[in-house]
Amino acid sequence: MKLRRRPRRLLGEQAAGAWLVPCWRTLAQRAAALPFDADSSDHHAAPVWLQAGDWDAAKQAVERIASWRRIPAPLAWMTEARYRADGLDRVCV
Repeated sequence: MKLRRRPRRLLGEQAAGAWLVPCWRTLAQRAAALPFDADSSDHHAAPVWLQAGDWDAAKQAVERIASWRRIPAPLAWMTEARYRADGLDRVCV
């Protein structure tokens, strides 16, 4: 995603991350009302919450998707959110 590369190049990794987090949060809040669409899965709030680093919000967004355990994208999002929040040991149990 170009949104991530340009600020990091201009500001450096740490400063860009701090600058981008509020942008990702705002975008995720606006995407929260969108239903899951497998053809446009990046438009769902869950992957945006992951970009924002809000693991609990990402988990909650995934849990609102019916049958998320059987759909590859939401399953991957939940796995990443759990891994980031709880560590690998909790994900594998």
